[in-house]
Amino acid sequence: MCTLEKLMSLTVGSQVTSHYTYTYTMQPTTHNTPGYNTRIAYEMLQRILPRPPQGSTQKHNVLLVVLWWGANDSAFEGVSKQHIPLDEYQANLRKMIDYVREVTIDSKLLLVTPPPVDEEAWWKETQLKGRTQKDRNNATAGRYAEGCKAVGAEKDVVCVDMWTYMQQAGCYQNCLSDGLHLSLLGNNT
Repeated sequence: MCTLEKLMSLTVGSQVTSHYTYTYTMQPTTHNTPGYNTRIAYEMLQRILPRPPQGSTQKHNVLLVVLWWGANDSAFEGVSKQHIPLDEYQANLRKMIDYVREVTIDSKLLLVTPPPVDEEAWWKETQLKGRTQKDRNNATAGRYAEGCKAVGAEKDVVCVDMWTYMQQAGCYQNCLSDGLHLSLLGNNT
């Protein structure tokens, strides 16, 4: 049986709190980006956290930046405009990490791998939208998850492996509303 407690024991909470302890009151800012990939995300990041004016030493005071990308990047080449090759995906993550480190005052960074894909549910969803070709699968999402973890290790950034953790819980399909996007249970995890 899938329970929130079972998922939480495997996922984000324990891994993040073992690395960071926060005693501040936080005002989270979420920039939800449906359909976006890391190429677009890098451009967005520069608008969200603009470089200080030339000659200024002022930097952004941001406690934590979470970079959770890859679900769209891992879509199939030639089938989806969202596709980004794995090596470019990794290069884009590196650029975002370097940029955050450049324009912020000691911000903590957290990478999150793309989640798994429930292929059957996602195929049903895409057919409802009139699409005739499958545009992603779980194995490809797994390769992008591995690529994300490699960048985290290389750049010394904590990486939460959602792709693996959700599958280890044995009920990741319940965490996805349509085979790709998080459901209420997935978001609460």
